[in-house]
Amino acid sequence: MKYAVVFDSKTGNTAQIAQVIRDTLKQERCVAFGDHLPKEDVDVLFLGTWCDKGGFSDRMKLLIEQVHHQKTALFATCGFGMDAAYFRKIADHLQEQLPQDNEVIARFVCQGKMPQAVLTRYEAMLEKSETHDMAEKMINNFEQAKTHPDAMDEKQAEAFAMRVLSMCS
Repeated sequence: MKYAVVFDSKTGNTAQIAQVIRDTLKQERCVAFGDHLPKEDVDVLFLGTWCDKGGFSDRMKLLIEQVHHQKTALFATCGFGMDAAYFRKIADHLQEQLPQDNEVIARFVCQGKMPQAVLTRYEAMLEKSETHDMAEKMINNFEQAKTHPDAMDEKQAEAFAMRVLSMCS
């Protein structure tokens, strides 16, 4: 199976998952890895992103516009999470953003840590009574996300890669 792993990673979380996918599969069959589309045909195209408003980053949106008639496997990292329903919603939105002539064969979403600037924004929300309670929840989520992607997320990413391999072999 020839494959490519194309991704955009703002804070390193998505790059970490992309590397797990590449390490799980035979690296010599990986024809492209990074933020560029492969120059040759592949059996499956892994497309990864950090979640920007629940979907692909602007950089990935530009790339996926060029993807047509391709088997794809979508993966993402997002700051919020630890809820399967939320991850499904993210995966659904990613799939909706991909041109419809592509075939999505698998999807994977996990939580990722957020930059310090996000915490600073949440802490500023504490000062207003109307956003205080929500800010506390967001700060708790920020703290929980600090360790992600973790070893369990990586194991799930390995299983995702192996599931894709079995579907394309």
